[in-house]
Amino acid sequence: MKSALMIILTCISGQALASAGHLSAAPSQGSVNHHGSANSDQSTATIWQLDTDLVYRQKSGPNMLGFLPTNQHQESAGLRLDHADLSVQRPLPETLSQAINSDAIFGKLALAYHSGSSELSEAWVRNDWHTHKLQLTAGKYLPRIGFLNHQHQHAQTFIQSPLVNKVYWGDQLADAGINLQLQQQFAGWQINHSLNLLGGDHLNSKKNTLAGLYQLELNQRFAGLEVTALANGYYADVNDRGMFLFDLSSNTHVHTNSGFTEFFDGKIQHWGAGIQLSYPMNHLGQLSYQGEYSQRQEDGRLYSRSNSASSDIAELTLNSQGQYHQLWWSNSSQQLQLGMRYDYLYSDTEVSNTSDNKLDDSRLNNAGNKPQRLTWMATMQLSRFQKLQLLYSDGQGWQSYPARLEIHLQQSFRF
Repeated sequence: MKSALMIILTCISGQALASAGHLSAAPSQGSVNHHGSANSDQSTATIWQLDTDLVYRQKSGPNMLGFLPTNQHQESAGLRLDHADLSVQRPLPETLSQAINSDAIFGKLALAYHSGSSELSEAWVRNDWHTHKLQLTAGKYLPRIGFLNHQHQHAQTFIQSPLVNKVYWGDQLADAGINLQLQQQFAGWQINHSLNLLGGDHLNSKKNTLAGLYQLELNQRFAGLEVTALANGYYADVNDRGMFLFDLSSNTHVHTNSGFTEFFDGKIQHWGAGIQLSYPMNHLGQLSYQGEYSQRQEDGRLYSRSNSASSDIAELTLNSQGQYHQLWWSNSSQQLQLGMRYDYLYSDTEVSNTSDNKLDDSRLNNAGNKPQRLTWMATMQLSRFQKLQLLYSDGQGWQSYPARLEIHLQQSFRF
């Protein structure tokens, strides 16, 4: 990874490689982004892509209380390389696709660098059957859960993830599994089904965990107005989910089997819905809206482990919900974007079979807070491969989230 980091630092310090003609820029926002997901349209050529995000944060990220902790990277204050992703994807030999009677097979590998550590973020193979509008993906990938998860962060309108994505998916869910995607058309609507069987690695489970995820998407254009609606459901039966319930720092990023202090056995049931509207205003630009609502219930047993023995803490029932709404305007050439987002979270924790107040100082005690956040965004496309975004956000009545400014410089290259 050291050599990859040298490339990253070279790109941040200037545009030497690009000006020398060795790198070509990724397309601007609104175009197809091959780093986006396992379900993006693919070219027939091998594509290497490097994405970096250099950020200045006025203050560190908040501590998300009231939810079971997820594998989330720390949002540290100051100037830093927030993340970098180096990926390659290419079509596999035609003999493989002919052997299983598919039209094409694509593969992808992606390395991610976050908060001083690197990891394999994606490794998948996908079969396309164009005639039947069918895709089958196997490996570690970004599943379709809501509008944002399957898009790489560089392709999203707001670089900062919604609060609901942070508490449920740790900003972005990447998991090993199998995805079957089918496209249909009915009465002018384009219908997309996405069915996933996932291994649950993002839950830090020590034992075998199986999760199911289904998302339905509907798309239609009415005159100039484009409408996309979605609904999804997620279910997991979790065993030995490792956590740090009493670590109240904002950095909850760990790797599987990393000395967890608390564990959870139980079931996760998750439902979500969303709508997206986009309306072109000719030379005045384009106005877009996107909103999602999610609801989750987690029932199970919390316990700590000392040596080989387990000690019960409580029986847990956690009901929670979250939503975000974002509105943005962009000019026709995608050189400028202005927008705002409203986030809201709520959680209700019920415990039983506990004789004391062991959880009062844990992450599950949110002291009755209902986190809300209002974010203002301005983005300028500096070049074909460079984008600057300013974010100013304030937690409405949320004491652990003071107002803060973020400045992101993103660069994307293909070579």
